Amino acid sequence: AVGSTQSTGSPQLCDIQDCSIPEPWIRAEPDYDTNQTCYWIADRGAGYRGTKSTTINGLICQAWTTQTPHTHNYLENEETGIGDHNYCRNPDNERQPWCYTTDPHFRWEFCDIPTCSGSLVGPKPYYS
Repeated sequence: AVGSTQSTGSPQLCDIQDCSIPEPWIRAEPDYDTNQTCYWIADRGAGYRGTKSTTINGLICQAWTTQTPHTHNYLENEETGIGDHNYCRNPDNERQPWCYTTDPHFRWEFCDIPTCSGSLVGPKPYYS
């Protein structure tokens, strides 16, 4: 509520709602659509649940439940989208979805997924 002054000089409260704006990476509702073909810049692809399984250089992604050729500490987790598949995900807040590769010479790489466009709840993210 915002204060105002009447002619008596005493403050009076006005009935104004607090319209807080959520953080820019929060969407109106989660989008866990496996048909997704893009990721949201605002959350760096943390909510991406599509089925892309190749990197920007065309390497095949290693299954998250496999420890070869690259060992890692990621376990199946519904919240991060890690599971028994080799789809690109972003469980650690990198700049975009990525995956471990099946190439023993390249541990991991970002995936070849375009960014989405559309409205978000709150202000648009800053693009650097």
